[in-house]
Amino acid sequence: MEKRIINWVIVIVAVAFVLYHLVYTQYTLQGEMENKITHLGFALLIIFLTTAQAKSSKYRYLYLALALVSLAPIAYIRLLTVEMQDRDPWAITNLELGPEVDTEV
Repeated sequence: MEKRIINWVIVIVAVAFVLYHLVYTQYTLQGEMENKITHLGFALLIIFLTTAQAKSSKYRYLYLALALVSLAPIAYIRLLTVEMQDRDPWAITNLELGPEVDTEV
């Protein structure tokens, strides 16, 4: 029963990916960066779902968890794309975990 559900989810995600491509070829839905992020999200989801479907039940839940967790950074990047593009790549931000560096000379 579990494999059947995973198979249906794989089919739905794959069909959604195909429909996304069909619509995107006719209309520009988003920018180049957002398009790459969408592709990465679909690819990670399909990879982890097919791996969960193929592996034994011992690791199935791990791959299903990875499929869900892989969507978090994709959503984060997708929501903050404009801010990330506008950010100075050499500026120190609050998101960095390293020590503060004095950039003034």
